[in-house]
Amino acid sequence: MRTSSKKTTAAVLRSIIKIKDDDWASRLGCSRATIHSVESGRLKLSESLAMKMFHETQISPQWLLDGNPKSSPVSAKGEPYTAEIFDRAQAQKGRFDQQHPYFRMNDALGFCAQLVAILDSANKQKKYFVAAYQTGKALDELRAKFGQNFKIYSSEGAHVVSMDKASRILNRLAAHAKKHIAWSRASLSKLSREKKPRSSHRQRRWVRA
Repeated sequence: MRTSSKKTTAAVLRSIIKIKDDDWASRLGCSRATIHSVESGRLKLSESLAMKMFHETQISPQWLLDGNPKSSPVSAKGEPYTAEIFDRAQAQKGRFDQQHPYFRMNDALGFCAQLVAILDSANKQKKYFVAAYQTGKALDELRAKFGQNFKIYSSEGAHVVSMDKASRILNRLAAHAKKHIAWSRASLSKLSREKKPRSSHRQRRWVRA
């Protein structure tokens, strides 16, 4: 068992939570050699590994990926990171991968928009069918790994579209987007009014005069 150095943010994290390298590797689904390489700086910390560290510890992924071991470590909530937060994260870990419906809708919107843009770009390059095939293959792999809620959407394959069900889902996403845009505009308007300087009583009297 090798103790953690403090050359990288990943190394600083493990020094706080005081976990053995073999246990840490098992939790993160990687080898001890990968742990040592990342902590020494020989291997760059990937976003996927940083997210696994977040899942286990509730450390801020942004702090991890910024890569400055001299900056104070913070949790995902922005609080100073401590061993107590790690203990709390372990107790609550089962809830970390259950996202709030609002943010799930945001992710779905973003994924849909990116996919439309990618397929459009592939079509312009005369590579549409290759992109469509790879998209279907990726969906099959995700479905095999995570399953699919067929109450929300079901079809007989990636290229068979249930128009009625698909349109209902897209309408829900569109309604969510409109609601979010309206909320954002209202918030910005309120903030703008609060920042607008108010004239004093004397100034108002001077203006009227």
